Amino acid sequence: MNLIILKTDLTTKKKVKLIAPTLDQHPSINRWNVDTQDIDKVLRIEALSPLSEQKVLGLLQQAGVRAETLPD
Repeated sequence: MNLIILKTDLTTKKKVKLIAPTLDQHPSINRWNVDTQDIDKVLRIEALSPLSEQKVLGLLQQAGVRAETLPD
């Protein structure tokens, strides 16, 4: 399993619903969720096969979402 954790600008459930089709239909993504209560609006993705952060960042950018890697 591959885990990707990103900081986003997804502040509301309405914005999260806008990206749901993109993430739900991706063949490598098993599960995902967004913590809109967290200061960083964290998106967590569990992928069954290797999936790069860059690929996910590109998908989110196409959907109009700003995201970045969380610093360690």
